[in-house]
Amino acid sequence: AAAWRRIRSVHAAADLTLAPSSAALRDLEAHRVPRVGLWPRGVDTDRFRPDRRDPALRRALAPNGEPIVGYVGRLAPEKQVELLSGACALDGVRVVVVGDGPSRPGLEQTLPGAVFLGRRTGDELA
Repeated sequence: AAAWRRIRSVHAAADLTLAPSSAALRDLEAHRVPRVGLWPRGVDTDRFRPDRRDPALRRALAPNGEPIVGYVGRLAPEKQVELLSGACALDGVRVVVVGDGPSRPGLEQTLPGAVFLGRRTGDELA
């Protein structure tokens, strides 16, 4: 209860609190945090277009035509990217990780065979 009072106090000073998901929005509203809005994350359809796929990149990432399991985001403990180790263990599956962060060195050990592309943004990511 004390933690939520502090959270409400901090957010009361803001013009708007943006929640990254519907669940977070409901939680903040349930604890009476004022002026909460949803900031939906997703795919920028102006940049990402399936019709612009790059066959050369796909061949480079999965030379034998393997299905690709991908992760795009910050590499930090709370993201639990290590859960992809199950996919890495599957024969005929390629794991591709786009992003960087403090967990990268450990993930490179935990996810053998995964391709780490580093941080990408904008059109490079699309």
